[in-house]
Amino acid sequence: MKKLLVGLSIIVLSLGGIMLTQAKQRAESALETEVREFEFCQSMIFQHGDDSKDVYTSVVVNVKDFDIDEMFEKVKEEHDLMNGHAENLTIRLYDSRESLKNGDCLGEKVYSD
Repeated sequence: MKKLLVGLSIIVLSLGGIMLTQAKQRAESALETEVREFEFCQSMIFQHGDDSKDVYTSVVVNVKDFDIDEMFEKVKEEHDLMNGHAENLTIRLYDSRESLKNGDCLGEKVYSD
């Protein structure tokens, strides 16, 4: 009986160690997941007939060290790739969703034809 308990204890401890190792590996791979440089959070699009539109978009930047002018250009390129060209595009950058809620804008740039 004592040998059976010792054997079961060893099996349980081994399985626990394996499960702990797998959980640790999953947690490490989750940390390595690539963070997107920025996210579009809010957009308003005003269509004027068939050929023109004005877009106002709010973007949260997920990186800390960046050149604001380069970031505006990257956001504009991504917007145009996803939605097509807008005659008037207003981009507002924020450093977090909390800043977006509070209206603490890092900067605003208007692209106009």
